[in-house]
Amino acid sequence: MRSGPALLLLLAAAAAAPLAAQDHASAPVTLRVAPVTVPPGGRTEAKVTLEIAPGYRILAPGTQGPWGEPPLLSYDAADGVFAEPPEWPSGKAWRSAPGEPEVRVYEGKVELKVVVHAGPRAAGRTTSLPGRLRYQPIRGDFFMKVATLPVTMPVELLPPKGAAKPAAPPAATRP
Repeated sequence: MRSGPALLLLLAAAAAAPLAAQDHASAPVTLRVAPVTVPPGGRTEAKVTLEIAPGYRILAPGTQGPWGEPPLLSYDAADGVFAEPPEWPSGKAWRSAPGEPEVRVYEGKVELKVVVHAGPRAAGRTTSLPGRLRYQPIRGDFFMKVATLPVTMPVELLPPKGAAKPAAPPAATRP
């Protein structure tokens, strides 16, 4: 077994891994997306739920100043489908210490709605939109490094109206 400064440096580097490189199962924020169904040329709303672990909070959009990054949820377009940026609730007022500026934060569960659009030729298949949630966790009054969580939105594309339905099997007949 090796020991010495090289091993200590390796252990210190592993312990200090940024949130973006850590196991997402232990991340302070989890994100769930309800599957959506959308017709060709149509739109629908996806329900997105962020769950922030107890003892943590994240900054809300609209937070001003050099001390923090508000969250950003974005999805890539795929198979003729795209998602708009979500509408974020306002969050609650919070100060990290007396005399510090007030910021808006989220704690616990946050519900978002994301509008999903399908192009007129996108039809009759299941797809998913890859995306990412960028956020800055705060533990106690300590602002941690910005983290990125990969996310996926499942989308069911309906067939176009008037598409041929599969033929029904012939009725059984007696000889």
